[in-house]
Amino acid sequence: MLRFNSFNPLAQLIYFVSVLLVSMFTWNYIILLLSLFGAAAYSVLQKGFKLFLKSFFGYVLIFLLVTITNPLFSHKGVTPLIFINDIPITLEAIVYGAVLGLMLLSVILWFSVFNSVFDSEKLIYIFGRFYQDLHYCFRWYFILCLNLFLCLSAHWRLNPIFAVKINLNNT
Repeated sequence: MLRFNSFNPLAQLIYFVSVLLVSMFTWNYIILLLSLFGAAAYSVLQKGFKLFLKSFFGYVLIFLLVTITNPLFSHKGVTPLIFINDIPITLEAIVYGAVLGLMLLSVILWFSVFNSVFDSEKLIYIFGRFYQDLHYCFRWYFILCLNLFLCLSAHWRLNPIFAVKINLNNT
């Protein structure tokens, strides 16, 4: 059986980008649960069960933190459960926080799997062709920004109104 790590890095990147886009932009809790279980299973296969279990409690803490804090800031909903200082804690806000926590956990787990699958060689293989063009573009952008800064500073020094405002006038 061919392992996923031995696939072409471009195919791996397309897979991870598509899974992350689905995980980030869906609000269906079933899809998010499937994404979370898939990321957890892949993380266990990549790193081992003991290492996954060490980070699992942190993931549960993040999920609980998002689920609990969302109703404190979002008061939208029609089913109030509790009133704390005349602030309603609604069922819809708790469910929304739980779905948001699932989304956050699945994205975090997929990025940890992405980090274990991709190394610097694969990223250079994918983006190495574009690096040289980007290098020239960033260099020209940096030169234009420096030129703008020098022109504006010369303008401020020559114009007495700006010189008074920024205390360049020593008289």
